[in-house]
Amino acid sequence: MTTSVSQTVSAITLTQTAMQAGYNAGTNLEGLIGVLQDHVTEVHILLNQILAIHPSTGADATNYTTLQGLLTTVG
Repeated sequence: MTTSVSQTVSAITLTQTAMQAGYNAGTNLEGLIGVLQDHVTEVHILLNQILAIHPSTGADATNYTTLQGLLTTVG
């Protein structure tokens, strides 16, 4: 079974050390991980929208297959 980007991002559990490192750098790692997950979700939605209208045969078949592969990877 292939792990998708969404599953991988969801599995991230920040340690106190990591959160402190973010704080020391002036950022909130938990917040950044949340933004990353939001963007992964947005990519998933966009790929579905593109696939809904993109031709899947003839000269367009290769691109369509590539888009389907991206959708699977993003998950």
